[in-house]
This record gives sequence, structure tokens and C-alpha cells, in this order.
Amino acid sequence: MSERTLSKVGRGVTLSVDRSTSTAWLYNHSEFAVFALSPATSAVIKLLPAQSACVYRWPRRRPRVDDEDRKTADVERPSRQLDRVLVSFVKGWSGRYKRQSILACPCWLQVLLAPSPDGRWNEDDHEELG
Repeated sequence: MSERTLSKVGRGVTLSVDRSTSTAWLYNHSEFAVFALSPATSAVIKLLPAQSACVYRWPRRRPRVDDEDRKTADVERPSRQLDRVLVSFVKGWSGRYKRQSILACPCWLQVLLAPSPDGRWNEDDHEELG
């Protein structure tokens, strides 16, 4: 990463969890805009310095799979479904921007999030982020 790009990241971002609402929030500490895409936003959003936005909502419940179904379900798909939050520093992407993919942005990151196996918020499965 170039010094110029690193200087624009500045103090970066914080991803924090609000356990009371089972949500994750992205806060921009940088002096420049950051851009994010997540299941909660459904489109690329722009966060100016000192702005925050909800970027993830853990599902309240997922359907339970009994032990017999689990034997075949684990083979067909992972038991823990992962969702992601994409964050780009300074440069946006999507149909509204010159860059159509986050891969074309000079500085970006991907955060993978997973619900607990039964879909409920579980203190043991989630650590503080940020």
C-alpha cells in the first residue's frame, strides 16, 4: 500500500456490535469518506468522516436442523452461513462510480460475519470487534 493511500486511511474504521439489537455498526474515524456494502445496506453507501451506519443484522432465528437432517445438510452447505461487509477507503465502487468492483479500489477490506449455529445471539460465539 502506498504512503498516499495509507495517509487517507488515517485512523480507519471501527466495527462495533450492539448486542441489544443484534446489529453491527461501522464508524468512520478517517478524515476521508469510506464506502461500504453489506446485507443491511443492499447498495454501496458513503460514510463521511465521523458518520456511522448499521452494516449487519444477525437473524433472530434460523430454522433448526435435526440430527438426521444435519448429516446430509453439512455435506451440501456449511452449517454456519457467512455474510460479509465490504469497506473501501476514499474510493467508491458500483454502477454510480468509475470502479465497478471493489477489487479496482486501492485500499479495501472484507469482514466475514456469522450467526451462531442456531441463529440466536450467543455471547460465547461473538467477540468484541473494533
